[in-house]
Amino acid sequence: MEYSISNQFDLTGNAPSGVYPALNADGASTSKLLVLCSDESVCESLTESLLPIVEGNKALSATAFNDALDAALHNNGQNIKQCDLALIAFHRAGALVAQMGNSRVLQVRCTADEASKEYDSRDQVLDIYSSKAKVELITDIKPGDYFVACMVEKFNPHKLVRTLGSPTGGDDSQRFASIKKLLSEDLKQDVAIAMCKVDEVKGVNPMLNIKDLNPKWFLIAAVLLVAIGVCVFFSYNGNFFAPSDQDAMVDSTSMNQD
Repeated sequence: MEYSISNQFDLTGNAPSGVYPALNADGASTSKLLVLCSDESVCESLTESLLPIVEGNKALSATAFNDALDAALHNNGQNIKQCDLALIAFHRAGALVAQMGNSRVLQVRCTADEASKEYDSRDQVLDIYSSKAKVELITDIKPGDYFVACMVEKFNPHKLVRTLGSPTGGDDSQRFASIKKLLSEDLKQDVAIAMCKVDEVKGVNPMLNIKDLNPKWFLIAAVLLVAIGVCVFFSYNGNFFAPSDQDAMVDSTSMNQD
């Protein structure tokens, strides 16, 4: 899979110490890696670890990200137990989304009929045994999808979804300005926010195809495999349960004696 991405930023409120990519004058980029972090050293370490994977269009697993995050939190002998982090990385197998602390990441899909929230990091439960962050590998990505990263967590996402999906919302820069204003008014403060727009998707993600298969086909395939295995077993071991020649001789001798 290959993704063409356009990003827009407004980091005037609750500005994160670490940001990737570096922003140009109009607050836009086309980077496939987005990092907003309250700790600059963690941002730099994560960027150094993940950027070669993203730019090389390699697959990024949750395990690889967790290893990179753990290294970032202990970089140069430091021991950072918690920071605010919102990360989106588009790679060969989809998008890896990570959220930690007071931040939030959403995926919003807009069609001609409606807009829907496809993913919300706040709805995800942290697996304390495998990661310090909420991590999700998203494979269902379509052109026109929006990914929104905020350096706040407690807000109602439904207004944001409706604003992005409004048929009279204007172009992407106008929609971005609208959701920025919406969050600032609801939270009574300026909010650091970034928005990724999926402009183009090339190729077919095999992980998505497997995910979308109806579970009943897996059950049918499993039953067929078991049936085939049983047939093969008995074809090669047809005499497995038949009496041996020695047993037959014993039975014959017993009958003659009678």
